[in-house]
Amino acid sequence: MNYGRRIKMVKERLSKENVDVFMLTEPKNVKYLTGFEGGVLFVFPDSEPTLLVPMLSLEDAEDEAQGVQIEPLQVGEPFRRGIAKVLRDAGASTVFYDGLSIPDYKSLESEGFKLKDGSNYLSTLRRTKDPEEIRLIREASRLTRELMELLVEHAKPGVTECGLAKTADAFLRDRGLEYAFPIIVVSGPKTSRPHGKPSLRKILEGEPVTIDAGVRYMGYCADMTRSFTVGRNPEYEKVVEDVQKAQERALETVRAGVLCKDVDKAAREFLDARGYRGLFIHSLGHGVGLDIHEPPGLNPSSDEKLMEGDVITIEPGVYIRRKYGCRIEDTVLVLKDGFEPLTRV
Repeated sequence: MNYGRRIKMVKERLSKENVDVFMLTEPKNVKYLTGFEGGVLFVFPDSEPTLLVPMLSLEDAEDEAQGVQIEPLQVGEPFRRGIAKVLRDAGASTVFYDGLSIPDYKSLESEGFKLKDGSNYLSTLRRTKDPEEIRLIREASRLTRELMELLVEHAKPGVTECGLAKTADAFLRDRGLEYAFPIIVVSGPKTSRPHGKPSLRKILEGEPVTIDAGVRYMGYCADMTRSFTVGRNPEYEKVVEDVQKAQERALETVRAGVLCKDVDKAAREFLDARGYRGLFIHSLGHGVGLDIHEPPGLNPSSDEKLMEGDVITIEPGVYIRRKYGCRIEDTVLVLKDGFEPLTRV
C-alpha cells in the first residue's frame, strides 16, 4: 500500500483548510493511512505524523505502522490526556477530527482547541479503491465464493443453522482468516428476517435457506448472500428466480456516473411489477472496503453517483413476514462502462 501517498493527500487538505492537524481516532481510518489498526493518528501539514498507542499495542504498532512516529501512552494514562498533550506539544489550535465521543469533544473544546468535523473527507478518500485494494478485495471475494459453495453443499435436511455456521468457522480458522461480519444462516420462516442469527433449528426437506457471509482478507471485505431450497419447493424457487432477475436488472445499470438511486430503482420496480410491492424492505446495496458498510449507499433517496473504482454490493430481496425471505447478493467493482463481478458464480 502506498501509505505515503495517502498521508500526502491528507496534508494537502490540511493546507487548503488552514488546519493545524488532522486527528484520526477511527481504527479503519488509521489503518488506511498507516497499515496499523488502532490508536490515535495525528497528521501535521509539515512534519511526520504521530501515532499515539497504548503500551499493550506498542509492538504491533512498531511492526505494522508505516511512515509515523510512535508515541506510547503510559500505563493508566487516559487517552484523553495523551491526546491533549500531543496537540499542545505540536502547538495545534484548529483540529480536524474523524470521530469523537461527546465527553472527549467537550474535554478538548474546554482546553481551547477549535474542532472541525473532517470525517467526510476520509470516507471520500477511502471510497475509490486503488489497484492494491482491488487486488485484496478480489481475493476476499474468491475466498467468500469458496466458503459459500462449501456451505451450500453442506446444507441438508437435519443439519442445524449453527452446524452450518460451525462449518464456516472451521473454514476460516483453518486458513487463518476472519469474518467480514457475523455470519447469517437462517432457514424456514426465519429467512424472512434479513439479519437473523444462526440457531439450533434443524433444516427440513423442502425448506428455504439464506446464507449471508463474507471473508476479510488482509483487512479488506467481501459480501455475498445466497437463498435456495433444500429439496424441491416450487413456490420458493419462483421467488428466487424473480430476485435473481431483479439483481440482473440492477446490474445492467451499473457503471460510473449513474445515480445510486437509479440502480436501486431498477431492481425495486422489477420486483413491484412481479407482485412484491412493499416486500423489498432494505436498500439495494452499499460500498465495501476496510469496513463492510461504506459509501456509497444504493437506496431510493441517494443522490450520489457511482464512480469508477467503487466496490459495491447489489442485494435485492423479498420478505414475507413469518413465511419466508429471499436475498441474492454479490460484490462488484464499478468500471467506467460497466462492472466486474467479484463474488458471482
